Amino acid sequence: MVYGSSSPGFTPPLSPRAQTLSIPVDCGPCFKRECPKRHLKCLNDLSPALVLAAADRLLAAR
Repeated sequence: MVYGSSSPGFTPPLSPRAQTLSIPVDCGPCFKRECPKRHLKCLNDLSPALVLAAADRLLAAR
């Protein structure tokens, strides 16, 4: 599960096999639709490569 401005503690995945991905930022989680600080670091730093690596780990664990 990919988290940007939300939190895995507040909206956890329902599957025990899920992996959570988030970028820790000092302003998050803010739960806002638009970044109050206008940098979107929690989303922009969550690169496709990180998501693909997590998907690969899940597939390898099957």
